Amino acid sequence: QLDGYFNGGTAPWRRRSLESENGSNVSHNEAWFQRGKKAYESLIRTDPKAIWSFQGFSFVSWSSEREASALKGFIDSVPLGKFVIMDMAWPGPGEWQKWNNASFFGAPFVWTSLHNFGGTDGMKGDLN
Repeated sequence: QLDGYFNGGTAPWRRRSLESENGSNVSHNEAWFQRGKKAYESLIRTDPKAIWSFQGFSFVSWSSEREASALKGFIDSVPLGKFVIMDMAWPGPGEWQKWNNASFFGAPFVWTSLHNFGGTDGMKGDLN
């Protein structure tokens, strides 16, 4: 549950996201903003209620301020709640923690771990 945690409170990952919406000092890259804007415009021409589901694999190795600016440009180009990042990683720590826990600069995200990503079997232990 992304917004309610299990006892009705705010989940820790959502709390960080809410804090970073106003607290991020990364500015967006205008070229990436324009790319994202054009891509989103093409989505809503087909479906005015479209939600862009963006797979986080494309920036799994990103770590620089320049790369953060590019990603923020993409995120800022789409109305809040219409750009959802699928944060899937095989080791499990999550890309949302990058850039001082920026939590994807306020964009909603789904964080999960893939237990068999590229043959890396994360299922361990005695299953008997």
